[in-house]
Amino acid sequence: MARGALAAAVCAIVTGCPSPHSAIYPAPPPRPIEPLAGGHVVEFDVTGGRTGYALHHPAPATSPTLVFFHGNGDQVAHLTWLGAALAERGLGFYAVEYPGYGPASAQTVSEAAIYETAEAALAHLRDGLGVPNERTVLMGQSLGTGVAVEMATRGFGARLVLLSPYTSVPDLADRIFSRPVGSLIADEFDTKAKAARIDVPVLIAHGARDRIIPIEMARELDATFPRSELHVLATAGHNDIWHVGGAAWLTRIDAFARSDAPP
Repeated sequence: MARGALAAAVCAIVTGCPSPHSAIYPAPPPRPIEPLAGGHVVEFDVTGGRTGYALHHPAPATSPTLVFFHGNGDQVAHLTWLGAALAERGLGFYAVEYPGYGPASAQTVSEAAIYETAEAALAHLRDGLGVPNERTVLMGQSLGTGVAVEMATRGFGARLVLLSPYTSVPDLADRIFSRPVGSLIADEFDTKAKAARIDVPVLIAHGARDRIIPIEMARELDATFPRSELHVLATAGHNDIWHVGGAAWLTRIDAFARSDAPP
């Protein structure tokens, strides 16, 4: 989630300048999803006659699959490297594209539309691709953490990984502008309101130097989820968490995804 995008969104809502949708969801120019070896693009039906898209690297038998929900300035076409890196470790990868992004760029994006697509994607993973819920790990980054948490409240996923999470978009707006503007934002992605009822293990990672989403939000969530662990990357900001975490962070995710015990 980009600070400038959120600022523009609040400007749009308060003063009627640029479109709130384009400000909150600053989708990059759409690119086709070009899978690396072992991956393929999956299409599935979504409510309202829409088509959903996901990048799928199947897991070996009995291994977990990580379902990834990206940040608001990203797209699935940028994530082939992550699918390949997890596949090298024997994990499955299923990156879900949002409406308004990538091959779904012609669709209208909103919080509700993203949730509809995510739920359809997870149902297809379970029913169409044969990956049971007990081998499904939900993982979100930045904006995508709110999507992953909502899917957990709907009964999907046996574990949850959150990278650079926020309590809610209105909370974040209030903190950035130091005044109560969050109530004007319609798409709330209210993770904190949902956290206490998610009874699956949660692994949270946050950069101590994150200037977009303050680490205090990750600490609030860690205190609210019934079973969670906060992993602080001391030298990471918001957009370099994978680079700073490196192989050690991938190893931590691997171990968490395969564990049968709470963190």
